[in-house]
Amino acid sequence: MERQNIAAHFPNGEVPELLVKFYKFPETIEFTDPEAERYIHRSTPEEWNHNLEAVIDSNVIGEFIPFYYNGIHETYCFWNIRKGENLTSQPVVHISKQQHHSVIAGNLGDFFSIHCLALDIKISYILVDNDHCIKEGMESYMQDPYKFCSPERCESISNDYAENHPDFLPFRKWMADEMGITPAEDPVKIVADAYNTLPNLIEYIRSKDGFKVQTIY
Repeated sequence: MERQNIAAHFPNGEVPELLVKFYKFPETIEFTDPEAERYIHRSTPEEWNHNLEAVIDSNVIGEFIPFYYNGIHETYCFWNIRKGENLTSQPVVHISKQQHHSVIAGNLGDFFSIHCLALDIKISYILVDNDHCIKEGMESYMQDPYKFCSPERCESISNDYAENHPDFLPFRKWMADEMGITPAEDPVKIVADAYNTLPNLIEYIRSKDGFKVQTIY
């Protein structure tokens, strides 16, 4: 995607450099994975906005700046909640048509460090989806996500993902070589710290009557 085509989408027309590099990767590879958009940018600002607008009402949508849609109903956004801070320092959240909405990381760099492990949604799901945990008899995971996402399990999930998605490892290498992003040593802590220090995303949006659809929470 050409930089000028997305500049108008961001405040003051300034596209964060990490995103500029993220958006360039698809130009460097011939894809063999039909599901590559789950982890590699292949969408447009129109798709980001369309999918966000399907969930969030106009009275709150201005607080979220989408930058990536993964093709499976997840729209990644900056949550512009820290007034006066640089965009890349704002929390990263995902808003989902599947009604799973969560803060993922405290900033863009932290987000990419867990995204390159294919763990961002999985960890946030356990932290946020209390109903699912209770239904599955996993209440203790809500208090201690490490029980579900131990370092060994995180490594296994990431390795399995790489084995089943052939473009994933080239993407991870690109992130290291071109973006300076390396896998997080403790991905659970990144998600948990953001979740525990920021306002509850679901309750925040709900308090402003900001949902277009009924959530499961």
